[in-house]
Amino acid sequence: SLPERHWVISAIVRGDTIQLEERVEEGTSLYGYTIVPGGTIKEGETEGGALRREVEEEYGVEITAYKRLGMVNDSDGKRMCFRHVFLVTEWTGNLTNPENRNNHIEVSLCEARRMCNHKTQQLILDLVEAELSG
Repeated sequence: SLPERHWVISAIVRGDTIQLEERVEEGTSLYGYTIVPGGTIKEGETEGGALRREVEEEYGVEITAYKRLGMVNDSDGKRMCFRHVFLVTEWTGNLTNPENRNNHIEVSLCEARRMCNHKTQQLILDLVEAELSG
């Protein structure tokens, strides 16, 4: 069986817009794609802890409200990839780009669907849209 890797995916939503990341740093996973941001869960870290850490590292804000939406699984041929998807709706501070490794953009959910053309990203957006449409 393949080794496993776990990620948290942070769908940061304000009104009818969502934060996306254009992967422009060469050598990063999903280079060349526009994605719903996220990061790996480190050993000994909870999903919630990883979510808070990743959003603070990538956006410079502290999450105050979030909800787990589900999981999207796939394999890259070398390992099984488990993406734990969260909807982030409230935070303190202003969204910034402290790491400045990839481009952050805020777009409508409709635009996100068009821009995030990787199959895994479409599945993540399915979870977000299902939650937001009630």
